Amino acid sequence: MNLEKWRRYKIHVTAFLLVFILTAVFGAPQLAHYMIRTKISETADRLAARTGYRVMIDSLDFPAASRLTVQSLVLIGDSSHASGYKELLRLERVTLDFYLWGFLTGNYIRALQMDSVHIVSTRSLDGQNNWLQFWQSWRGQNIPVDTNAKPQVNLIERWVTAYLDKKLPSIEIRHASWIHLEERTVWKKRKPVSEWGESLRLDEMHISLKESLFRDAEFDLTGTVYRGKQKNGVTISGTMDHQDHALYVKSFFDSDFRIPFLENWTDAVIALKGVEFKIHSIEGYGNQNTLKAKLDIQNLDIVSESLSDEKLKDINVGFDLHITADPDSIIIHPETRVYLNTIHAFFSGVAKPFRKFPVWDVTMRMPPTTMDDFLSSIPKPIIRRLDGMRVKGQFDYQTRFRLDLAQIDSIRFDPALHISSDFKVETYGDSIHVYALRDTFLYHFKTEMEKDSMIWVGPLNAYYMPYDSIPPLVMQAVIACEDNSFFKNDGFNVLQIERSMRDNIREKKFARGASTISMQLVKNIFLSREKTISRKFQEMMITWLMNHDLALDSLKKNKEKHKKRLMEIYLNIVEWGPDVHGIAHAAEFYFKKKPKELTVPEAAFLATILPNPKKYERYFESGKSKKKHQDFMNLIVRMLEDKKVIDSVAMQAAIPVTFTVRGSAQRWIKDYALHDSTDSDVEFSLPTIRE
Repeated sequence: MNLEKWRRYKIHVTAFLLVFILTAVFGAPQLAHYMIRTKISETADRLAARTGYRVMIDSLDFPAASRLTVQSLVLIGDSSHASGYKELLRLERVTLDFYLWGFLTGNYIRALQMDSVHIVSTRSLDGQNNWLQFWQSWRGQNIPVDTNAKPQVNLIERWVTAYLDKKLPSIEIRHASWIHLEERTVWKKRKPVSEWGESLRLDEMHISLKESLFRDAEFDLTGTVYRGKQKNGVTISGTMDHQDHALYVKSFFDSDFRIPFLENWTDAVIALKGVEFKIHSIEGYGNQNTLKAKLDIQNLDIVSESLSDEKLKDINVGFDLHITADPDSIIIHPETRVYLNTIHAFFSGVAKPFRKFPVWDVTMRMPPTTMDDFLSSIPKPIIRRLDGMRVKGQFDYQTRFRLDLAQIDSIRFDPALHISSDFKVETYGDSIHVYALRDTFLYHFKTEMEKDSMIWVGPLNAYYMPYDSIPPLVMQAVIACEDNSFFKNDGFNVLQIERSMRDNIREKKFARGASTISMQLVKNIFLSREKTISRKFQEMMITWLMNHDLALDSLKKNKEKHKKRLMEIYLNIVEWGPDVHGIAHAAEFYFKKKPKELTVPEAAFLATILPNPKKYERYFESGKSKKKHQDFMNLIVRMLEDKKVIDSVAMQAAIPVTFTVRGSAQRWIKDYALHDSTDSDVEFSLPTIRE
């Protein structure tokens, strides 16, 4: 190439580069503006076509090469369930600064400012929510599910990629508000009329996020929450460390801030004064991410009829989380800890919650804890009846829970409790008089008409039967039905607990309990009939300590003597029908017999109605025993033979179970006939012959 050609070549290259640079400098903004307008228009059209919701934009402009302004943007939906409240979102005076060459870096937005944001959410009487309708319409509800699809990337990795791996735009919203409206039924002129009312309002909110090249991102939110006449100031602030993948959030609420919407899902009203949340680190290795985080909630108050009839106050609760997640599973590392006031428990194991049939294998370990620390950490309303209880020594507890929802019958619950050598019950408290049960005492109960009544548990009661007078046939039938390992267990039946978990998970509701005879006795004598976690917790505590203490043996040494006295009390107070207490009264009420005169079928019948004795007539239909109930009684008879209570000849003679109700119970059984057969198919839960 000669010198002249080389000179012309350089001129052409220089001219091309100059044209390219001039085009990039002066033409790129116009091209970017055109692409942004087109993208916004296409998105709005696609949203309208898919959902029926419209986006209305007023005065979209580009006052500078890399700045977009919008006077207002409004999202409007049909919201047929909430006519008059069709506006979901309104943004006013929006300024967005963007990067012209954002496609090269993956960062498109540099800063976002809004004068005001106004959000309206609605919930109708039939549960329809305008934002949920919008989301479902946008995502599509009729998309077929590919059951063979591979699991998606795990949620932690997606969150890190979106927020912690890169710088975020600086954001300032000068005034934000959110109003939630709910439809209610009110009576006007003696007619029910539906009307909309404000349920919750967040107002006067200022939101900011500040990014910097040389320090962590800082964000804060301040505002006021209005709920009826209640007003709460809210402050949320924190930092984000992009390099170390760390996050810190701290929240403060003046007075008692009630968590919104929780009452819609539960019966609980939860109030708190402060929350502190930290993500210490998130580390990624391939498709795995390890998360270390901490949550602290201060001064938590709970009002819930399911928990207690009293308000729980000033609870401090939280957790330390250390997990490794991949698209299929979550590994819970042993450092994971949950605490309540001064007591805590560690968790470890593997969970696979993303599968069609989730799998859980989790171990909970409670390190050595003194009973003083344990009882002082439990909120007082949960252990109100245990006021004054003193127990010396310490204990540690561990349990492993395994569940594969593809094989529910494989569920396992393996508890292990260890106590120190000096563990001793010094007193059961001011209102739990366990040692009084060693002698004659008065048993208080509510009659069928909800009136207070009492009976003597001892010789002063004409129906009272000492342990040695109770027929083994009746006693063993009751044990087979209610607590098959009664004389061996310490008040809890692990197999019964597993069976209860299995049935409740399968039925997706509370279908079966796991109360042992010891637990029933504690509930009937010392506690109320309320169905609360408080009552159940106290029932378990008293049952555990009473059986460990061998409290019903005067010397606290003989387990057999303790258990016999417990069984004697139970069979003399247990309810066998409306205002029918004790085995002697039950034998007379149903069969006009003494307990020693009861036949095998009659003993099986009395044992099997204990779960619901007040409604004993439900076990009959058209005057005859229901088939499912007869199957239950047949099973109890076989268990009696298995326990050597009766021989095979007696078992064969008793199956199928037939009997005749001759006592005063007969008049309450509709169309009762003096013969028995079975002909209906009604569900009845049968026990498993395992000990």
